[in-house]
Amino acid sequence: MIDSIHIENVALIDSLDISFSSGMNVLTGETGAGKSIIIDAINMLLGGRTQRDLIRTGKKSAFVSALICALPESVEERLGEAGVRLDDEGQLLVEREIFQDGKNTVRINSRPATLSVLKSVMPYIINIHGQHDASSLLDEKRHLSLLDMFSKDKTASAEYSEAYKKYRTLLKEFGALDMDEREKARRVDYLRFCIDEIEAADLTPGEDEQLAAQKRKFSNAKKFVSAIEAAHDLLYGGEKNGISAYNAAYEAKNELSLPARDDEEIEEYVKRLDSVCLELEDIAMSVAAKKDEFEFSDEDIDDIIARQDEISRLKRKYTGSIEDILAFLEQCKGELDDIVFADVKRERLKGELSKAEGELVKKAKKLSALRRDAAALLEVEITKKLSYLDMAKVRFKVDIKTEDDAGGFGPGGADAVEFLISPNPGEALKPLARIASGGELSRIMLAMISVLFESEPTGTLVFDEIDAGISGRAAVKVANALYEISGLKQILCVTHLSQLALMADSHYYIEKTTDGKTTSTSVKNLSPSERSREIARITGGDKITELSLVNADEMLKMAEQTKADIRKTKTKK
Repeated sequence: MIDSIHIENVALIDSLDISFSSGMNVLTGETGAGKSIIIDAINMLLGGRTQRDLIRTGKKSAFVSALICALPESVEERLGEAGVRLDDEGQLLVEREIFQDGKNTVRINSRPATLSVLKSVMPYIINIHGQHDASSLLDEKRHLSLLDMFSKDKTASAEYSEAYKKYRTLLKEFGALDMDEREKARRVDYLRFCIDEIEAADLTPGEDEQLAAQKRKFSNAKKFVSAIEAAHDLLYGGEKNGISAYNAAYEAKNELSLPARDDEEIEEYVKRLDSVCLELEDIAMSVAAKKDEFEFSDEDIDDIIARQDEISRLKRKYTGSIEDILAFLEQCKGELDDIVFADVKRERLKGELSKAEGELVKKAKKLSALRRDAAALLEVEITKKLSYLDMAKVRFKVDIKTEDDAGGFGPGGADAVEFLISPNPGEALKPLARIASGGELSRIMLAMISVLFESEPTGTLVFDEIDAGISGRAAVKVANALYEISGLKQILCVTHLSQLALMADSHYYIEKTTDGKTTSTSVKNLSPSERSREIARITGGDKITELSLVNADEMLKMAEQTKADIRKTKTKK
């Protein structure tokens, strides 16, 4: 649920903080005071599209943040799948800022996020429902998923999805075998040419790096050979320097041999010098042997350059490293085998495809049967709700059309689902979006929301003047229905009807003020006495009398009793 929201530089709002309670939160105010701005701000947090004119005049950006708490475990899991983690207190701080140049910044728990992540995770937390919310319940494309949501059977859907993926993969593989003979011949020639050329090159992974190292070694060969010869002379030869390190150590050992006979410490030195001589001789021989590695001809360098040129040509032609070229070679061999042995593979795939199709049809039928059972129950439940909302003669129908041919199946199954309504006796069933009356549409949507969203994890439902077009007894029923939902969900409801305002657990008044130069919108959480005045205003207009206040107090008392009765009834269920 939304614990609190901060709005800054959004339309008429300069800076505003609102703390919401659980249960039923109602927002009222004069027409034009800015009730819709609150909804626009919440829509920003859902990743909704925004216009630049939403930014307050004279400001560079508009900013909205909300602290979300008390998230159920199922929502936490879905957030985790999107890479979103709650803080140490199990809360979520969601922030969005829009700029005049069209840029957006999004942060979740103080970490940068993308708009697409916001759009993917926030519908699990908040849902906005307006009188003409065509993107949700009225959208035929969503009816299948809404039915599945009501069904709650995830196993059959998952089994079908797995069977569908396997079927489509095999179908694509089978289709790839079908090419005309001329195209097949051209493709075979190309593949064989590539295979022959790459195999003839006899490439070895890392060969280009080895060649580059060899070339560097050859380029410095004369310097290296000169250094090796000088080092060998210093260690063992002594031809250029008169005496070598080996000879010096050997002579020193001989000179000390005589006194070593009578001095144990000098005898130890003699032994150590003997080891030094052996080590110097071994090093000198090893250094001399390294000279052979740097003795090569001009032809050797030409061979290296030619090999490097060949490898570079192949890299340019096949666009990649030696490893990429060798991987492409294996790919060519595999594709060539597929073409050459296409008939054998076709027969094998035909059998696998037939088996997969049979399994797909079986899973689709199982899923369709479950959906028809769920549709029948959904019709009953929504009809009950409509009856309660004074629409007892309305017919609600879940129309399911099932595809017979597996080739026409989609990722969601073999079914196309559409919700149909007949508002009055004698009228034909027709799509929800074609309902003419705003009052009828409001109650139909509320009935659907009550049934479809009751068991869903979405914690906050926002209603933007869903009561438009209704009054009297129907308005009372809508208010009671919303309050019943608020026992399970946090409700934020923008309304102009006293019947809904009376049922609030928390009542907020939205007011527009001006100093002659600028206009601002503010929101106040009303005290009990302030609520009475606001109920009196909604009911009777601007002239508030003692009698209208008494009447408002009486209505509030009656509403409290109604709320208690609803809570009691809900508890018994």
